[in-house]
Amino acid sequence: MVKFIFGRELTEEDEFFDREDYVNILLSYINRRQPVAILAPRRMGKSSLLNYIKIKLGNEYIVAKISLEGITTIEEFADELTSKLVLDALSKSLKMRTKNTISSLVASLNQFLGSIKSLSVRMPNLELYIERYSLFKENKLKPSEILDDVLLLPQRIAEDTGKNVVLMIDEFQKIRALKQPFPKILEITRKRLQESRNVEIIVSGSETGLIEEMITEAKEPFYNYFKIERLKPFDKETSIRFLNEGLKGKCKEYYEKVYEITEGIPAWLNLAGLVFERECSIEVILEDPNVEIELKKDLEGLTRNEIKVLKGLAKGNKLSEIKVSNIYRVLKALKNRGLVDKVNDEYKIIDPILSFYLRK
Repeated sequence: MVKFIFGRELTEEDEFFDREDYVNILLSYINRRQPVAILAPRRMGKSSLLNYIKIKLGNEYIVAKISLEGITTIEEFADELTSKLVLDALSKSLKMRTKNTISSLVASLNQFLGSIKSLSVRMPNLELYIERYSLFKENKLKPSEILDDVLLLPQRIAEDTGKNVVLMIDEFQKIRALKQPFPKILEITRKRLQESRNVEIIVSGSETGLIEEMITEAKEPFYNYFKIERLKPFDKETSIRFLNEGLKGKCKEYYEKVYEITEGIPAWLNLAGLVFERECSIEVILEDPNVEIELKKDLEGLTRNEIKVLKGLAKGNKLSEIKVSNIYRVLKALKNRGLVDKVNDEYKIIDPILSFYLRK
């Protein structure tokens, strides 16, 4: 049964609706060892899809899903990758331990190493890595001295466990934030991933223009490395079926209208479902405080000109009517953020609820 969820990713306890076509495609890429990039704006369900893929992979693979959102240093990147990858490796190798016990071990590196050895589990690459990682955390090794170890950790764990590793990196475009201290971070990352013969990689990103540029332009280090899959909204039939299954027919006369105003974006359909559980009102959906909270995240950090262009597009103005300098540069910045796209030679705001909000 569909359970409406808004504001968080789906977990293994939640029902995953539809998307089986994407699931099958991604599983086939993993089996063929084809790196893949999932491109979609926010609220399309990328993170939930990756969580579901992780469940489907079961114990056959070691799976680490990390996010680069907010990652600005090599130390933060190393912490994120180490904790997620090591936790899954241990939970599948030390089967007599509970996940909570393992989580507590990860927090203490000495205890962590001691537990591996006391259980007579031979993980020499991981032991060596943790020793170097401990030195790094104690400021006895520089970030430049640990970077290779971090990037090769997935392959080393694959060798230790005898299982292939699936590395999922959400908001992959944020890796560019590490270019200032490490100008060659993208080149090094691609090289190390290509050397990792037992590691499959899936990346995703909501700043669609930026991540697309990273993987399709010939001057970029990841050019021609990833197969691209674009995660689309639900179509009309799927959207109505989603609402109907969750609401058991309640507010049925509004389902088509909900599809019109949300254009099938999964997060907004979930919000509509939650509202309809209380009352049948389109206005209440659009006035829900969660709408403003979500959309302010989209607008955070935008320049005055970028806001002006978005408001002009929301009102249906022609580009010539929007008075800003370098409008195509502004449009490119908005496209990079995943807020605007070019459809049939016209620029439009991707999220219809954002467009409605700006018209208000």
